[in-house]
Amino acid sequence: MKTLKVFPALMLMLLLNCVITAQETKVMFIGNSYTGANNLPNTFKELALSAGDSVFVDGSVIGGYTLGYPGQAHLTNPSTIEMIQRGYWDFVILQEQSQMPTIPYYRDGYTYPAAAALNTIVQENNACAQTVFFMTWGRKMGGQQCIGSYCSPVFVDYFHMQDSLETAYMNMTLTNDAMCAPVGISWSNSIANGDPIELFDTDGAHPSLAGTYLAACTFYAAIFLKTPVGLGYTGGLSQPDAAYLQQIAATTMADPVAWNIFPPEPVTASFTYELVGTFATFY
Repeated sequence: MKTLKVFPALMLMLLLNCVITAQETKVMFIGNSYTGANNLPNTFKELALSAGDSVFVDGSVIGGYTLGYPGQAHLTNPSTIEMIQRGYWDFVILQEQSQMPTIPYYRDGYTYPAAAALNTIVQENNACAQTVFFMTWGRKMGGQQCIGSYCSPVFVDYFHMQDSLETAYMNMTLTNDAMCAPVGISWSNSIANGDPIELFDTDGAHPSLAGTYLAACTFYAAIFLKTPVGLGYTGGLSQPDAAYLQQIAATTMADPVAWNIFPPEPVTASFTYELVGTFATFY
């Protein structure tokens, strides 16, 4: 019988843990006020629980934070990094500051490098994890986005800015072999459908309660690869409004491969192993 590989026993335990804990999905949110508004992580959790899915949710959500800009960066925040390094996450969600992916100076100099660095930390410390990039939405009126002396192009409307965000988030997704939760596309689909429910808060940037609920529905469909249509949790909305937003998210996620999301393939174990001291030998 041929020996295939020898691993430290700790690695064996990590590999087996992916199977043992598969019944509970562990999700970490990393972001700022777009994630924190109306408590998106909890809205997602309650939506999943209403479907009968077992889920544990936690996160590092700090207002004004970016992925990598010095002084306000999750990449250099000890609490964020320590939480990632706990090593038991199934999905780690990364949300960049809302304007930076549209401003070349910040996008190329900080967003892209930080996305790659955080993805590396996720993968090195979590044997079972998928990195998920949270594609945010454009500003309600579009417009030029400036931080300091650096600016984006002048966006003529919401859709123009959303195109720029989509390009940046898909670049991060594909470059890092990650998943994308296309929340901004769900917003686009609702707005293009006559904008029947106000997704924006009064500032034209942050989400209303409905905007957060639509984001949660999109995350549910992306992570569980199941439709949110028909779920009982409405997040404080009327049942008709919740049903409409569930359908929008389901339509957006109808082709998950478009967002680099692939259903897991069933794997049948074809090996045995033997523990000798602190090493495991696979046969």
